[in-house]
Amino acid sequence: MGKQHPELKEKFDTQTAEEVREPTQYKILMHNDHFTTMDFVVHILETVFNKPPSEAV
Repeated sequence: MGKQHPELKEKFDTQTAEEVREPTQYKILMHNDHFTTMDFVVHILETVFNKPPSEAV
């Protein structure tokens, strides 16, 4: 191991972390492709983004 240097002192960050808040608005971009089924997209919109079925379709 390397030499010890008693003249060096460790410094610690004592600041508290700021509270993380969700953004008030955000945009989601979904691309139409030939691999993802419509049922899966509707399921994601309903479960993750809390969209009602009328908006998810």
